Amino acid sequence: MKKRILSLLMTLCVAVCFVPTLAFADETPTQTVVKIDVGGEPTKTDDYEITSSMIKILKPDQVYELTGTTNKEIRFWGSADLNARKNFYLKLDNVTTGAIGA
Repeated sequence: MKKRILSLLMTLCVAVCFVPTLAFADETPTQTVVKIDVGGEPTKTDDYEITSSMIKILKPDQVYELTGTTNKEIRFWGSADLNARKNFYLKLDNVTTGAIGA
């Protein structure tokens, strides 16, 4: 009987130790998907820009879904801080392109 009570007490202590970890954990941000037709007309938005010669992916930590056919370069733009780590997420849905630049 003493072992059972001690076992329940230890289980409760372990569970209580994890409560602060769960309470202060960072929530995973939900990422929206930005759909881009790479063969589209020149366009400028906050997320991307299509010019006559290139497609600029502007926002890091964003999911971009590219579709279509183009010979334009796909470029990834960030801040002037070269040491800053940036993640760009591309989903290619039957994309045909001539070049990818950085």
